[in-house]
Amino acid sequence: MIVDEESVEELFTTHDLEGLIAEGAPADEYEPEMEQLIEALAQIPTGEASQSKIVAILTDIWRKDFSATEDHLEALRPGFEALADTLLEHYD
Repeated sequence: MIVDEESVEELFTTHDLEGLIAEGAPADEYEPEMEQLIEALAQIPTGEASQSKIVAILTDIWRKDFSATEDHLEALRPGFEALADTLLEHYD
């Protein structure tokens, strides 16, 4: 699944999963996470992307980059799902 960086940046800014941008962080606050997502999505063959695969990728990224607990990850799950659904609407 190939996505463009600009679209992913817009998604991360819009969804602002941690609320960091709303608190005044710069728009590129999620850049490392975006880059990881883009790289991981590129490994998914065309036609095989799914919400569950994208949510699993985001969960792994958040677990590593934010040291997110399972409770926090569960709270983020609706946001992960919404972001995944938007990606699936426009790509693959």
